[in-house]
Amino acid sequence: MGCLVIQRGVMLLCDVPPSEETNEELTTQQPQKPQSKQLSAVLVKSLSSERTMAVQAALAQQPDVALAIFIHDCMKSVFRSDSFKLKTLAFSLHHNKSALENNAPTVANSRAMQVLEDMHIAWVANLPDGWENDYEWLMGWDKASQIALLAYCVAGTLDGVTEQMSRNNKAGETLESVETSLNFDMRDWWQPTKENFFGRINKDGISDALTDAGLTGAASDSQKMKKGDAAELAEEVISRTRWMPACIQRDVVEQTQPLTETSNNIDIAA
Repeated sequence: MGCLVIQRGVMLLCDVPPSEETNEELTTQQPQKPQSKQLSAVLVKSLSSERTMAVQAALAQQPDVALAIFIHDCMKSVFRSDSFKLKTLAFSLHHNKSALENNAPTVANSRAMQVLEDMHIAWVANLPDGWENDYEWLMGWDKASQIALLAYCVAGTLDGVTEQMSRNNKAGETLESVETSLNFDMRDWWQPTKENFFGRINKDGISDALTDAGLTGAASDSQKMKKGDAAELAEEVISRTRWMPACIQRDVVEQTQPLTETSNNIDIAA
């Protein structure tokens, strides 16, 4: 049988208080991302909704990407037991247009809304009477048309809406993988205005935005104005630039190594 041995003066590592030197080392090893000035939950929700609809419109125009995302989500349901945590799409196939409009009323006049509305009208015009009763008519369509229709249907389920900024100070950060596949640039789809952004942040935020855009003179002028006038100034002068709030821009990572070509041919055993 074993015998009990008592060894005095021994502590668990977790009970040892960290020294100043250890604290310095941990601080050095784990640099913290600087926190930006916090935006309100309502504004974060609005900006992430604007971003979501813009990515939806871009995705609807690139059927190959939409098909890949759709297949990938289907695979998660088939091959992963925890698939509910992983899906890119809210796979109920319920478009969230109304929710996005409610979160961000200014989206109604956006380029993204116009693109999606035009596509919707065009698709409706091509559907036969009683299309909802069966799918035989759809089987007669060519593959390109089927996939284009699938892309439109899938795109409207994309949901990147948040009320809190991410740890990286982003609104709608979950959209970034899709944006990368689409080579998406929010600046092509959205412009900051008094109504959708500048009028909803404080004067210091307006001044910071102008400075960030390289408009230091306007930034100085804005500090002498009432908030409403400063917001109008910011809208006017920033409209001549490509400036965009960093919180709704994806971080672009440089490709350092060429992609390796792989075969797409897969043999399935019967």
